[in-house]
Amino acid sequence: MISIHHISKTFVTDAGTEVKALGDIDLEITNGEILSVVGPSGCGKSTLLKLIAGFETPTAGVILGSEGQELTVPGVDRGVVFQQPTLFPWLNVRRNVEFAGTVRGRKESQSIKAAANELIGLVGLGAAARRFPHELSGGMQQRAQIARVLATSPEVVLMDEPFGALDPFTREHLQAELLRAWHRYRPTIVLITHSVEEALLVSDRVVVMAPNPGRILRDFEVPQKIRASLLDEEVVDDRERLRARLREHSAHPTLVELRHVVKEAIAHAHSGPELAA
Repeated sequence: MISIHHISKTFVTDAGTEVKALGDIDLEITNGEILSVVGPSGCGKSTLLKLIAGFETPTAGVILGSEGQELTVPGVDRGVVFQQPTLFPWLNVRRNVEFAGTVRGRKESQSIKAAANELIGLVGLGAAARRFPHELSGGMQQRAQIARVLATSPEVVLMDEPFGALDPFTREHLQAELLRAWHRYRPTIVLITHSVEEALLVSDRVVVMAPNPGRILRDFEVPQKIRASLLDEEVVDDRERLRARLREHSAHPTLVELRHVVKEAIAHAHSGPELAA
């Protein structure tokens, strides 16, 4: 579990002005859940992710990991998938993933190779394992980045708009691969996204943030019956069935209604009095 207690974050601009990016945030993230964070631009979504990752330190408050340890610096227990892939350009897909497999001190060559092959196959890149990053499409690069992050065996995977720059078809494929990877390894996932539909399709829970300062406005749970239907063992094991089920769920009446409610919450965040001034 990640426990966020009364976190705030203030930045000082070059002109010396203080900007309060986050204010008094409390949030519990359960082990093994997929939590999406949505909200208008400037509400502090990415800042919150950076605080959990240890890239930034809070001005006040504390973030605790699953063992009760304070999270103040980056660690191998937390992997980050950025919007733009950060693969080593001089290594092919297999070598990128194998290199990540050494992060936690693995030294057995066969073990590293076996784990890399499993992950590469899981994200559907078996035929592209020998290609270099510049030979891959954007969607394939993101698949490779997800495999590389998972190769470090993180307890938590932090994703900052990882599919935002992709076309809808590729995005659907990546959503399916993400669910397949989560189903296999069960890390805790925190996903920052601007797509409410994506958040509801892949997540157990969706948090809506509001700006000035960034704060949590609403917290929605996706019905367990819908999650169970999507993550049925036979469905997850079949890429085509999983993609078809994702398309079905995008039109599910319960999710359509919930999508409307979440969008209304975001609209309320956009039109709050602090933005009208």
